[in-house]
Amino acid sequence: MKPGRRTLLTAIVVLLGVVTLIAAARSGSSVQQWIDSDIMYAGEPFVFNGERETLVVIGRSTITLEGDTDVSGDVALFAFNGDPVVIDGAIEGDLLAWGANVTLAEGGRVDGDAILIGAELALLGRVDGDVVLTGDALTIGEQAGEARSVAVCGLADRGIDNRAGVSFVECPDETADISIPLGWMIGGLGFGMTVLGALGVSIFPRQISQMDEAIRRRTLRVAGTGVAALLLTFGITAALVLALALIPLLGFLLMPLYLLTLMVVGGAAVTGSITLAYIVGDWLMSRLNVKTPPLVSSLVGGALFGLPLTMLGFIPALEGVALLGILALALMGIGAALLTRFGTRRQERQYFVQG
Repeated sequence: MKPGRRTLLTAIVVLLGVVTLIAAARSGSSVQQWIDSDIMYAGEPFVFNGERETLVVIGRSTITLEGDTDVSGDVALFAFNGDPVVIDGAIEGDLLAWGANVTLAEGGRVDGDAILIGAELALLGRVDGDVVLTGDALTIGEQAGEARSVAVCGLADRGIDNRAGVSFVECPDETADISIPLGWMIGGLGFGMTVLGALGVSIFPRQISQMDEAIRRRTLRVAGTGVAALLLTFGITAALVLALALIPLLGFLLMPLYLLTLMVVGGAAVTGSITLAYIVGDWLMSRLNVKTPPLVSSLVGGALFGLPLTMLGFIPALEGVALLGILALALMGIGAALLTRFGTRRQERQYFVQG
């Protein structure tokens, strides 16, 4: 496809996406519909007053569970437009509620655990399990003392009304146990890429040859294609986040297409980086006047990329340099893979790799 046609096609796709978002925002703002038997999308105030096994509500307005509500399983309530969430019924499972103001009213009861996230929180009902509260202000009622534990996160005032004498525990740190030095992450990624590169030049020599030629002969065009693909991915990500915030139903419908896009870009980064490793290894071996098979050249090139970046990753002050290096490699890899359609597009001149 010619560059002009490619640009025109991209512009048309973006324009159609914008038109779709605007149309959905105007026509679907007051729609309520069940996505499946347990998930409700509500574009207008949602009120529930009945029995269900489980309940998930994705809303763009107020969400209210009234006093006769009885849910035998778990409940998740999301008010994306910053509207209040009020729970005044019985929930036999766990509760997750997210909104501007989240209130577990005095008539509300949660037999399991409860997580409330919002600017202003009111824990007035009864929770038998553990409670995690994340917000800016908190009101505690008399029944809150029946919970096993109450953890607060980010609250400057830990109790506007503390009649129950609730003792707070430290907010759980979910990331404390999974911190991994960047150097180990880069090292593991580099080792995996090196192994994949050795296999790639042996199993797909013709495809590697096509990407090899593109990088050698059209370096600037390859880099430009990689940058354009990355910017397009960021734009799609921003559009999806906006859709999830303003039109959740449309956002969920577009999620499979977004995941497919990530898979294509990720696959391009991997296959292109494999080719880069081979090129660097082949260049070094030729300068040393050592004749080696492509598999060995790929291993050498992978090591030349991986070892310096791994060492930089272990130095806190140079972690940014390591990340920039990885980004540069990924951009070149993405550009080479996309420009040659993952090595299936024949070029005028070939550097054939015999695996």
